[in-house]
Amino acid sequence: MAQTPFIVCVDSKIESPTSFYARFQIGPIPEGHGLTVGNALRRILLSEIKTFSIVAAKIQLGNGVFVPHEYSSLSGIRESTLDLLLNLKQIILTSNQDYEEPILGFLNLTGPTVVKAKDIQFSKEIKFIDPDQYIATINEECNLSIHLIAGFGKNGKSFLDLNLDQPGLFHLQPIFNPIHQINYKVESSLSPETDEKILLEMKTDGSIHPSDALKIGLSHLQELFNSLIFNPLRSFSGRIEDPTTKNRSEKFLGNGVNFTASLKKRLCSLDIANLNLEYSTYVDLKKNNLNTVGDLVFVKSNENLQKESIKEVTYLLAKLGLTDFEKKKLNKKNREKNYDKNHSRHRKAKICRSPGKVVDWRW
Repeated sequence: MAQTPFIVCVDSKIESPTSFYARFQIGPIPEGHGLTVGNALRRILLSEIKTFSIVAAKIQLGNGVFVPHEYSSLSGIRESTLDLLLNLKQIILTSNQDYEEPILGFLNLTGPTVVKAKDIQFSKEIKFIDPDQYIATINEECNLSIHLIAGFGKNGKSFLDLNLDQPGLFHLQPIFNPIHQINYKVESSLSPETDEKILLEMKTDGSIHPSDALKIGLSHLQELFNSLIFNPLRSFSGRIEDPTTKNRSEKFLGNGVNFTASLKKRLCSLDIANLNLEYSTYVDLKKNNLNTVGDLVFVKSNENLQKESIKEVTYLLAKLGLTDFEKKKLNKKNREKNYDKNHSRHRKAKICRSPGKVVDWRW
């Protein structure tokens, strides 16, 4: 009997305030699935863990003028403008609350002094992972003011909708990823069942523990697969099928769908594989070269189909409000009125040409 997979942390340590390390063992996993699980976990951890970072900054000198560009010189400051911005980008922040709006921060110091992360004041409760992180050194008796904008983001993209075209506003382009390093390898066990196990190593920036990051990654991965529903009508009408329905046709049709004329026309291009038909019906239709819903609507004859196939397709098309499949032939008037131009291969046209007359298309 296969064992239930479990996750255990076999080693963890704090290398520095901005570097947390942990090693996990995941298993036992059925043979051949180790790479699948390991790669999925690694990709989800590198893209779905959100963080709080400084997004933009404005630097103001003692004369009240904002620094216009990153190559400007800073009088009385040891660092250049570019070095100062890079030091601000490296500050690691964390917050216990999810703020959707931008959080403003401010720094105002007069030298000579050393500027550190703890000198920044935010409008909300924001914590510094390393309060003593270095920012700049003011050598002379001059004033340095920095206006900051911070917010949440993930995978290198900020959740904030900011106008970054303002004069003197520098976009720091934070990476929004607390995972500094993540590796895994798959090992085979010596048991008769030849199960596999994953050894996962992870290093974070200190804003989140690797164990918490792994839990978030597993939760996102589970939600991703649970949200995948095979429902072709959803792309047409936005309806989700009821998974508790036992009847295959009812699963496809559902309840309360308003099949408008526009929706019916679009349904004609739908492949019959999306109709959730019985296997025998599907094979029967394919043998008779009936590949789409439009083929079923505009078919001339159903004499070569089995009775069960005709019954099931008739029920589906009646629910869709398209046509009565039990009729062997469609009359000319309905065919010309409802025929979809995307199925021109079923049109049998005769071109009658005569001198001085316009070409006439006939069925």
